Formats: sequence, structure tokens, C-alpha cells
Amino acid sequence: METATQYQILKAKRKGIMDRVINFEEFCAALKTSELDRFNDSDTLYELEWRLNKIEPLYEEFHQVATRLEELGYDSDRTEFDRLYFKSVGIARAKIHDSSNECKSY
Repeated sequence: METATQYQILKAKRKGIMDRVINFEEFCAALKTSELDRFNDSDTLYELEWRLNKIEPLYEEFHQVATRLEELGYDSDRTEFDRLYFKSVGIARAKIHDSSNECKSY
């Protein structure tokens, strides 16, 4: 396969993964700021857990695509991806942890 075609395919995969992480980060940021009271709803907790389960495998998938892009001589955007990924996963895990601690105190 021609390098330009490989690049376009990998770039599209990278964008799709990054878009999903951005959406997750926006959801987590909303929970962290103005919508904290909404988090007490068990549906929101289940939604957060479900989203987290869907996001976690994207880390490895993104880095496989990034490695391939780097092998072809292109920028991979690893730094931006890692920043968004770890920030949002950290917020999600903290919220789930805090929620489970609140449930134990009742």
C-alpha cells in the first residue's frame, strides 16, 4: 500500500480515537464542575462506568496507530492524547471511588 494512503487511513483512525477521548473528557469535565449535583444520580454513575470501560482500551489502540505514523515519518500527537486521556480517566476513577466511599458511609 502506498505511504500516502497508509497515512490517510492512520490519520482517520487517530482522529476517531481522539474524538472519542475528547467527548469523554468533556463529559468528565462537566461532572467535575457545574454538574456535580447530577453525579449523585445512580444512572450517571453507571453511565460514567460504562464510558470508562469503553475508553480504557483506546489507550493501546491509539499508541499502535501513533507508532505506525511515526514509522512512516509523521507526527503522532501522543502528548496531547496522553494529556486528555489521563486527565479524563483520572477524573472518572476519582468520581467512582468517591461515590463508592459515600455509599459505604450510609
